[in-house]
Amino acid sequence: MTGRWLRRIAVAVLLGGTVLLGAAAPAAAAPNPPAHVVTAPSPPAPPGGPTGVNSTTGGATVGVQINGPNGKPSSSIVILLALTVLSVAPALLLMCTSFTKIFVVRSCPT
Repeated sequence: MTGRWLRRIAVAVLLGGTVLLGAAAPAAAAPNPPAHVVTAPSPPAPPGGPTGVNSTTGGATVGVQINGPNGKPSSSIVILLALTVLSVAPALLLMCTSFTKIFVVRSCPT
């Protein structure tokens, strides 16, 4: 008796899901793309050399500033560091405890 009801519920769920998925994305004809005039491509421009004060870097500098405007780290850096610590801490704890257990077991003469 319960098997029959479970089958009916499963069929109802499958049919309902199929109807919902079918209604979510109705088929539509693709619009016709506008007609474009085809022109010949232009030749590529030669690369330009570095410009600026220093010819080796081109005047470009790359820097990473951790401190915010008031001298404290920004909230995004703090959150990034907190998530890093929270994700690495369990692995370190497991490594340390497993090493200790293995060390104790291996050192006991039997």
